[in-house]
Amino acid sequence: MDGNNQGQTRHVRGFEDIGKPFDINFYYGIMMRFVGVENFIFRDLTLKDPEAYPVQMSMIKDFHVENIIFDYNMLRTNMDGIHINGPAEHGFIKHLRGATNDDMVALNCDDCFETEITRGPINDIYVEDLYCEDGYTAVRLLSCGDPLTNVTLKNIKGSYRYNAVSFTHHNVHEGECWIDDIEIDGVEVSKVDGDNSYALFWFAEGTHTGRVTLRNIYRCEDRPSVANTVKIDPNTTVDSLTIENVTQSGPLPEIFANSGRVEKLIIKH
Repeated sequence: MDGNNQGQTRHVRGFEDIGKPFDINFYYGIMMRFVGVENFIFRDLTLKDPEAYPVQMSMIKDFHVENIIFDYNMLRTNMDGIHINGPAEHGFIKHLRGATNDDMVALNCDDCFETEITRGPINDIYVEDLYCEDGYTAVRLLSCGDPLTNVTLKNIKGSYRYNAVSFTHHNVHEGECWIDDIEIDGVEVSKVDGDNSYALFWFAEGTHTGRVTLRNIYRCEDRPSVANTVKIDPNTTVDSLTIENVTQSGPLPEIFANSGRVEKLIIKH
């Protein structure tokens, strides 16, 4: 599927439009959009050169995404990978390859005003086997009013310009960020740019996360980097954080940097 971004021009809404309802006639450059689907299989595809998101799914239940290749010219911003909007539940995402120019997997309960078809909770999502070189961010977790819960991320590999996994909110809507029951197991990643301070696992300012486990993390850098492996921003709360079995090699700062509040912290091995 070729998005032909060199032959496309997206519309751009100004800041005065923030908070206005989503307009289905507004063309942001989405290549494929699936809304209100159950028992959906999306697999064995190469997605090439979208103007924005190659695929956006919303109001989706019992879905399966597998064996997807991203073949991008990096001509545009927001060329992400598999973009899920809430409400969404019972999802399986596996075997993704190729660098994107935005999040490789985005789980966004509440999205930006240009692309928010619907808002709602995201629950019970399993993501496994992501790989790329010089990627943007592997997985973005986003809540701003609706909960994001019960997410498992396994076997993330490659090199990334920003984060391996980010815990975020857009702060577009009023409402608390709530991200809970997140397990991340088996990550072997490095930073593309040693001067880039974005942590591999980043808890953005203003987020509130319940239980998080980071397990079996291996980071090997062949040059100095200023980025922490795990970083919690100010005005950020994590109720329970476990960091277990972490290996770093290379001239790096401390593994864990906390400027927020962690109610229960376990760091071992």
